[in-house]
Amino acid sequence: MSPKDTTPKTEGELESGVAPSANLPAAEKSPISAIVLAAMDPEVQALLDLQDVHCAGRSLSLADPDLKLGPADAWAVALEGASLLVVRTGIGLANAAAATALALNLTNAPLVISSGSAGGLGKDVEVGDVIVSTFSRYGQVDATAFGYELGQVPGQPVKFASPEDLVSRAEEAGAIAGQVISNDVFVMSDTVETFRERFPKALATDMETAAAAQISQAMGADFLAIRGISDLCGPRADQENHRDAGVVSAAAAQVIAQVVAG
Repeated sequence: MSPKDTTPKTEGELESGVAPSANLPAAEKSPISAIVLAAMDPEVQALLDLQDVHCAGRSLSLADPDLKLGPADAWAVALEGASLLVVRTGIGLANAAAATALALNLTNAPLVISSGSAGGLGKDVEVGDVIVSTFSRYGQVDATAFGYELGQVPGQPVKFASPEDLVSRAEEAGAIAGQVISNDVFVMSDTVETFRERFPKALATDMETAAAAQISQAMGADFLAIRGISDLCGPRADQENHRDAGVVSAAAAQVIAQVVAG
């Protein structure tokens, strides 16, 4: 579709002109290498900027998404050797789950990546670090009275694993590997030790990743989170405790570009 094409796009149309069809094999059905989710505008912008860095062609604007996915917006982003569907989900677990399901149903993409900013939970995590998930899990779910582990939704696994080869690729690009937990609340200095005790291997916390991971697994797609640390849940006295979400999301986006390009 040319930049001047103003025809409204539906959930059945992609930049390549390929529409989803249950009768096509997966390799033909999806022109998308990965769906990349981001909750907020600065996080999305960091991903749209990849097109300008890696490819000549049309510019992308937050104000002009390529298509609507229910309440979410999406853009087709072309990288050298890969095509992304960048989705602005909105904040929170429910928004992330809905956008992931809609995007996967549309594209049958083989990979979903949760991107953007996150809070640093691990004691050695620094503002500006990029974290790649080894496992994603819920931080507030508690069905332990019924024999489930803390953070485990009944009927779901304790945690959602990321593919080891993709985690290694992200590490080679500079990311730090560890668990990511997701909550409906911000983890503040008065609660950080509780979460550290409950999830000692967790390095970062956000409000979307676990829900996207659950839906991705249910729909047969690989999943990982690649997030930049914008603030610390329990800042140390000698540590800058905040950085702009757009800045750390741009660092995460560079890692994502290297992961999807292979």
